[in-house]
Amino acid sequence: MTEPTPSLTWTLAAGDRRLRVELLPWLLVRTPGFPAALLDPVARPETLAEADRLADAEARVDRMRAAFLDGTWPTVRERAKTAPPPDAPRFRVLVAAAKRVDRGESVPDRPREALAHYLPDDWAAGWNAAVQARDEAVAAAQATFAGGLAAARGEVAAAFHDTRLRHAVHISNPGFHRTAFGAESTVARLADPRGRDARRALSTAHRYLRRFTTRCETVAFFGPVLFARFAPDLDAPHTVDAPVAERVFVEAGTWLVDRIAADLTQATPVERLRAWRDPMVRPVPGRDEVERVLDGRRVRLPPDLMRFWRAADGRPVAEIAAEAGLAPERIATEVPRLRPLLRLTAVPVPATELHPLPLLAAAPVARRLLAVRDRYADLPWPDRRDALEEAESLAASLSGDRARTAGRHYADREVFHEDRSSPLSERVRFGAPALRGVRAALDAVLPLVYLGALLRREDARDAVRAALSDRPAPLLRVVTADLPEHPRRAERLRAALRALVAERAASPGCRAVHLDSAAVAAVLAPLWELVPPDAAGDPCLPSPDLMAVGPDLATATWLLSELHDDCGSIYGGLENPLHSDPAGLWAGYTAAVTARIDPAGVATVVARRRSAHVTPEPPGRSIELSGMSGRDRAETVPIAEVLVPPTGDRVLVDGRPRLLYPGDLDSTAHRALALPALKPVTVDLGAHTPRITVDGVVYQRERWRIRSQTREAGDEFGRWRAVQRLRSAHALPRRCYVRHPAEPKPLYVDFADPLAVLDLARLPPGEVTVTEALPAPGELWWRVGGAAQHAELRIGCVVSDATVPAQNGGRRP
Repeated sequence: MTEPTPSLTWTLAAGDRRLRVELLPWLLVRTPGFPAALLDPVARPETLAEADRLADAEARVDRMRAAFLDGTWPTVRERAKTAPPPDAPRFRVLVAAAKRVDRGESVPDRPREALAHYLPDDWAAGWNAAVQARDEAVAAAQATFAGGLAAARGEVAAAFHDTRLRHAVHISNPGFHRTAFGAESTVARLADPRGRDARRALSTAHRYLRRFTTRCETVAFFGPVLFARFAPDLDAPHTVDAPVAERVFVEAGTWLVDRIAADLTQATPVERLRAWRDPMVRPVPGRDEVERVLDGRRVRLPPDLMRFWRAADGRPVAEIAAEAGLAPERIATEVPRLRPLLRLTAVPVPATELHPLPLLAAAPVARRLLAVRDRYADLPWPDRRDALEEAESLAASLSGDRARTAGRHYADREVFHEDRSSPLSERVRFGAPALRGVRAALDAVLPLVYLGALLRREDARDAVRAALSDRPAPLLRVVTADLPEHPRRAERLRAALRALVAERAASPGCRAVHLDSAAVAAVLAPLWELVPPDAAGDPCLPSPDLMAVGPDLATATWLLSELHDDCGSIYGGLENPLHSDPAGLWAGYTAAVTARIDPAGVATVVARRRSAHVTPEPPGRSIELSGMSGRDRAETVPIAEVLVPPTGDRVLVDGRPRLLYPGDLDSTAHRALALPALKPVTVDLGAHTPRITVDGVVYQRERWRIRSQTREAGDEFGRWRAVQRLRSAHALPRRCYVRHPAEPKPLYVDFADPLAVLDLARLPPGEVTVTEALPAPGELWWRVGGAAQHAELRIGCVVSDATVPAQNGGRRP
């Protein structure tokens, strides 16, 4: 029987309500851009086999030692001390034997003879055999490790003979590229294992190799941007049309744009600058005073300067001064006094601007950078290196630096930020079999995470209301306040889910807990009563990252990899210029949003821009904070003039209540005042949490919490051995991701890869979270040129209340 064609829109139960789920047709296929098999030669399975053999030998010694010291030795010691006639020399020999056992050493003949009076003759022989087997296993493991490490280093160097890999390093980190490969871009430096610096460079290159083959990135690490579409009428799980030419998007780093803008402002006469009121300052009603909202400090101004400040709306200073009655000869002296209360700039650069450098073309250095940028984007590798060198020299002429050593984001540090499209972008379609899997995955997880978002929001609103004490307050003060939160509702949900999983995981050795949606719904049912009825159907804009485990999307197991609370960046962020119709892509998103969310009831906060993360301005009002909006001034409002009412559940813009958009911000205040921000409800059973599935969908991968102290384990073999002990003690899988407090991103670790193990061992002591690598290399469906790559689908959704009457247009708030 033929299955019906699945729709991109459907409803599902969430408590006593039904939610409408609308999948947006465009999605991103996030891939590393390189085959997973590139890591295969670096792995040395023989080292893992020797580690297992060593672990077995060590475990046998440990068992025998524990049985002797905890059970046998106390009895032997007491008998030897009290048995007549006293024999002090024999007793000392027995004590020496016990100490050798405690240290894991073999027992020589004389102590063996002493022990034979109290133990069976074969115990000491068995102990010595176990110690010898362990020592042989240590020697074998050490030799195998040394050979495997040398081979792995050679394979890493050999991998970088691939010019695409060297190009990827250059895009990600030009400075390291120069260190590792030199001006000639060869592997000669990387292949030389002599010296600490050379080994460090090879270790870093190995990290990049792991990122390029296992991390699904769209920025910075050469994961190409790949747009795809859902095609419900397509019978195949997915189709791939002929490739097309890549698109390359290059823009100046934020730090460089800021520096050019500052220099241009410095060089421009004050009367020609444009002036805006600082968004964190507001007028004091009925007085010639302004107030810094953050600290409450007030500043009295002369009447003409007060008029100037009120009129500052982005026009040139001379025009504003004329309107305010400020004489031209006073501009140069009086306007600088207002600098702490204004934003003065030669050229406004909106925080959401995807192409900021052309706006600064009045500066000669910006024009030169534009020409270099365009040449850099057009040139093939390795010819483009010279263009980057020229851009870095131009940057150094401004600031003395070719790049920044630190930044708000790892992509903020270089002169240029680059993204490129895959040759298969817009050439991939996902048909009905894949769409059914995606829908099933969302059906399994959305009710849980939606309720979790509502409960976390109610907890946050309690914290905001407590801070307000029945009085309204400026939004700026609320978002910067330290709000103690008591997540009693969210914790009830976590506790209920934890208890459900723990009950199913009680059997020894449980690696996976399989739930069905009915059991989950039964646990959630009483918790819906904790959500006010008027908030239980608020719309949201989640962006789930889904992965398929298996080579065929029609039969694969689906997995929730990540869950983001705002999908707008898919359609209006940095990937947008790499679509063939950027304006149409964004228009399609905004049309879907406004069909379910009334723009008159929402607002977005505009913060400063970052190179690799531009949050677009969705429909509604824009509240300026640290960044400048790209909208008309009539559509913006300074944050100083936005209030939070005593209810702590909205903001008031010009007296009208609005909800904020989410946006991966996890502050208590933002959570209280925004649309529901969907995040996974994590289940943590302690040292080990099994894999959790709901209706066959992997909701949470298997994970472990481990205390690591491997860096103090001595030489390379000692550190490798310490990590392998951890793996054996916790029964970790061969491949996993490790999140360490000292690392911003999880590390991919294959315990058969000696370099990956040493990379893990170098980290300082701390509690680490280990997560199974799922899907494994043999479970990948995405293939390019016949080679399998990791891939995840980043999807955009509009989730809304299906029970809102049609006469209301189905829109909230």
